[in-house]
Formats: sequence, C-alpha cells, structure tokens
Amino acid sequence: MTHDSLAPEQLSDEVRALLGENGPFARSLSRFKVREGQLAMAEAVAQCVAERSCLLVEAGTGTGKTLAYLVPALVAGVRTIVSTGTKALQEQLYQRDLPTALRALDKNVAIAMLKGRSNYLCLYRLQQTMAEGMLASRELVAELQAVREWSTSTTDGDLGAHGPVTDGSPLLPLVTSNSDNCLGSACPDYERCFVVKAREKAQKADVLVVNHHLLLADLTLKEEGFAELLPLADAIVFDEAHQLPDVARHFLGRRFSSRQLEVWISDLKAELLTEAPDAMSLLDAAQIVAARLKDVRLAIPGETGERWPWSRVSQHRGFWEGIRQTGEAFGPLLDSLEQHRARSPGLESLYARARWMQDALAEFERPGADGFARWLEIHQKSFGLVEVPVDIGSLLMERLQSQSQAAWIFTSATLSVAGTTDHFQKAIGLEGSRSLCIESPFNYQEQACLYIPRHLPEPNDKDATHTILAHARALFRESRGRAFVLLTSHRALELARHVYADVTDHTMLFQGDAPKMTLLERFTAEPSAVLVATGSFWEGVDVPGPDLSLVVIDRLPFASPSDPLLQARLQWARQKGEDPFRDIQLAQAVLALKQGAGRLIRSETDTGVLAVLDPRLVSRRYGKDFVSSLPPFRRTRNLSEVNRLLRTLKEEEAHALAGH
Repeated sequence: MTHDSLAPEQLSDEVRALLGENGPFARSLSRFKVREGQLAMAEAVAQCVAERSCLLVEAGTGTGKTLAYLVPALVAGVRTIVSTGTKALQEQLYQRDLPTALRALDKNVAIAMLKGRSNYLCLYRLQQTMAEGMLASRELVAELQAVREWSTSTTDGDLGAHGPVTDGSPLLPLVTSNSDNCLGSACPDYERCFVVKAREKAQKADVLVVNHHLLLADLTLKEEGFAELLPLADAIVFDEAHQLPDVARHFLGRRFSSRQLEVWISDLKAELLTEAPDAMSLLDAAQIVAARLKDVRLAIPGETGERWPWSRVSQHRGFWEGIRQTGEAFGPLLDSLEQHRARSPGLESLYARARWMQDALAEFERPGADGFARWLEIHQKSFGLVEVPVDIGSLLMERLQSQSQAAWIFTSATLSVAGTTDHFQKAIGLEGSRSLCIESPFNYQEQACLYIPRHLPEPNDKDATHTILAHARALFRESRGRAFVLLTSHRALELARHVYADVTDHTMLFQGDAPKMTLLERFTAEPSAVLVATGSFWEGVDVPGPDLSLVVIDRLPFASPSDPLLQARLQWARQKGEDPFRDIQLAQAVLALKQGAGRLIRSETDTGVLAVLDPRLVSRRYGKDFVSSLPPFRRTRNLSEVNRLLRTLKEEEAHALAGH
C-alpha cells in the first residue's frame, strides 16, 4: 500500500467522484444510493487524512459512515487502523464492508482483524484442561472434546467466529488465555500460538480492524512478552467513538476482584497436576487466602450490583480487618510458591500473579491519588475494588498521540448534545478540534412518531414504575408485540418480570434469561415478541424491518445520583467552576436517550413509534435539550392517535405479507 501523495483538494474530489452517481459503488451495489451526508463526511475525512489532522463526525443512522471513512483511507493509500466499540461491528467491517469497498475500488491490499487474546484458542490451556479432566457436566465434556477436534483443523483459532463453543460457555476461560495467565514467549506452545499468528498478520496489514478495548490495552499496558501489538498507522478511525470515555477509564484505572483469586486457584490446580503433582499442598495455602476473601464478602451487607462510595468503604472496620488478614495470608502462600516457581513457566507466572494480587490489595489500603474515584462493587459471590481517573481527557490523548503523528477520525451516531459536540470533545481532550454533525437521510416525520403521554406520574412518585409498566403494556398490546421495552434500572427490570408474569398473548423475553444474541434471534423469530431489557440493549442492537415497530423507554436515563463515579465527576466539575448538572448529568443522559431511540428506525423503509414515558420531557426546562437532540420525529401526546398508528402499521405488514 503506497503512501498518500494526493493534495487534500485532489483527494476530496476523487472520493466524491467514487461515491457519486457515476462511481463504482453506484454501478456495482444494487442498493447503493448517493447521499449528500455521506459525501460531506467522506470529503472531511479525506482532508483529515491528507493533512494528518483530527476530525469528529456525528453521522446519523443511514448516513453510510463506514464507506465515508474507508474510501478516503483506501484511495489515499495510507496504513489504517479502524477501531470499533463492539465485536459485531468489527466482524461486519472485516467480513463485509472492507471486502465490498475493495472490490468496488478494484484494490488489492492486505487486511486483517485482531481481537483480544481471550477470543483465541490457547493450546497450552486446552492441554491443561484435558489433563485435569474435572469438568462440571457432560455437556462441558462434550464441548471440550469438540474443541480438541476443532483445534486440529482451525487455521486461526478464533473461537468467537468459527469455534464449536457456545457464547458464554463456562468452558471458554478454560481454553483461552488472558493478560493475567498468558505465558508469552515462555509458553511451550508459543511457536504455534494463534494469538501470535494473528498479531504477526496484523503487523503486515495495510488496513487493520480492532476494537477499542484492544487498542487502548496496547496503548496503556504495552503487554510484556510480545512485540508492539498495533503497527504504527497513518490514519486511526474510532467508530462507535461515544464508547471511548468509558473504555478508557477501564484501562487508565486500577481494579481488584476477589474473582481473580478464584480463577488463579483453578489455574494453580491445573498447573500443579501437569507440572508439579508433588506440590499439591500449595492448594491448602491458597484456600486459606480464598477463605479470608470469602469472609470479606460476607462482611459486606449489600445487594448484588450495588456500588459503595469510598467514604462508606473507609468506615467499614470489618471489611478492612478482612483485607488485612487476607494480605497476611498471602505471605505463607507466596513463600511456599517461591520454592517451586522455577519448575515451569506456568508456576513462574502464577507466582507473579499472586504477588500482583497482594500488592493490589495493599494499594487500596493506602489513600487514593487526587483526581481518581474509588468504589466497592458488590457481586453475588464476590466483590471488586475499583479506582479510575475522573477526568480522562488529557490522559487519553497523551497516550493516543504518543502512538504516531496520524490522522484521527472519531465518529458515531451519538456525539452531540443539542447540536454541539463540545461535551465529547472535552471528555476525550479534543477541545477545538474540527467537528461535523450530519443528519440522517431518513424521513423521520413520515416514518416515525414520538409519543410523550399525558398524566403519567413523576419518576420518583410512589408506584410510578408500576404505572409506567402498565402504560407500556397497553402500547405493546396495540402493536401486537414487536416491541422493545427499554428500562433504566435493573430494579425496574425485575419488577417488570412480576408485572408481566400473566401476559399470555405475547412472547415475553427478559434480559438475563439467555445470551444477548439468543434473545435477539428469538425476538425476530416470534411474530408477537416483546423484549424487556436494560443496559446493553440500549445500543448496538439492529432490528430493521417490521420485526420492531415500537420502542418504549420508561424514563430519562439519568445516571443514579448515588453512583460513586458520577459523584466524583460532579465534584470535579464544581471545582473547575463548571455546571455539574448540565455539563455531566444532562449531557450523559441525552446521549443515552439518543442511543435507545436509535433502535427504532434502522432503514429508510422502517416505521414505528418511540414512546418516552417520562413527563419531565415536557415539564422540565431541560426537556428541550433531549427533544432537540433526537431525530425530528413527528410528535404527539394523544394515545388514541398512537394506537391508530400502531394498528395501521400491523395491518400494513399483514397486507404486505399476504401480497408476498
């Protein structure tokens, strides 16, 4: 792939011609349409690539932003990294969008996709798991046998794309590695390692598709035992860029989970069985540490999913006494392990991991640094300690810019609040960068309706959630299912299970009952399904066509005021003289609502109703910021009008199916 030599104007002109009416995409793709928004974005990207500058683009659904950034990079001939927020988009780019663009442009360049190491089969851990032979069920034994047979024929070891293991299977962590337990170049299977092969291919690629987690892991951790993970690039594109701040906090922070010790003990047992069966007494010392951590968890009176602010954690004497005792229990374990650590690379790695856990606990016993937020996370049988930077802008850009003097393109369907990207620019340290907001080409006035009911209670009123869920039920009965009910809390999700327990005329699907993709497959397969969900279903979910005609959102998605990270960010904003509510709480909620609303209209033929069951959208002054940030739906507060529309949509679908 040759280095770019076109001037910005020449590159922009060529890109516009390629994506225009007489270009190769219009000739070769039957569904391709010339879109002014796509052309505007492609020209801006071309200029950014040619000048090695920085660009932010909010591109509404249907803009065609993928080709708008791929075509300029391919035409310029620059080495490009495309980073996505989800594996689904990563797969789509590599398997569909990139090959399509290359065929249309008649270009032959090296492309590669690189995932995190836990997506690839680890031959060493497969052998250990086979040798241990202690799986919990016959189903897992059958899966393990299938993986062993598959391992003899696979060329890339990608379990997620081609492997025989079901998504979320308990077997996956037993046959893959992570940054904790990977032995690196000391592994006896290093020469056959699928991760090493994938990284070698990535180093040679002209266009490399990764995800945010992987890219930020490389930029912040620089894992030992491997060459630099990502090659230097001339252009770096962050698609689904709105996820960057949260992902960056994960990698720029510090965390310890008692679950890490459970995994460590499992790895220790497997290593001892194969490499040091005479040292099984090490497990006794390890179980003492595990017992101490279990006592710590039992001392925490809280619900699963709860987060304690550090001020509360600091005052819990029983918790810290348990942490102190755990630290002491690590001493004898490390002393015993040190006597055997040289016997295998695996035992050496286990010793280093145990030392890290001891140090991590000790670090949380010391006062936290300024500018960092700490909290305790409570899980059903474990707990976690977390420390993250409050303001990640300067830290993130320092690491990104140290990678190379490249063109930087950040794009998503949700970057702006009330028409400006200032919030996102500040969040990732890009103040003053060029930004572009491109509206969706969809005709929202004709295709969709925004319904804001009258006379619903304020969210903090007693029984408000019951009333809201009942109103949602009336709506999805009129639509005969084909609905998402998107909730803002897990508590509301659990209440919905009870409220909708007697629903028999629809297939009710609830988040948590099955893996995400399984639920979506069942939703599209059932003609009257209703999916009730929270969290991850607000974004990255694509159900085009008549399968989805109604999206109900229970309330404006403000983060819980008790969230420790939010509290720290609000305090930080006050110290800087900013408006905590407008600059943080409101902006965050607006972007979240845009994501949820974006599930409804996914193509130019989609139709439907978006119902936001929160009176604050009208009764509060800030409601206009939410409404102005949404697509230009036609609006109504009339339930009868909405019901007529929902019935009409169902009748039109029935006629279409009969005609077909």
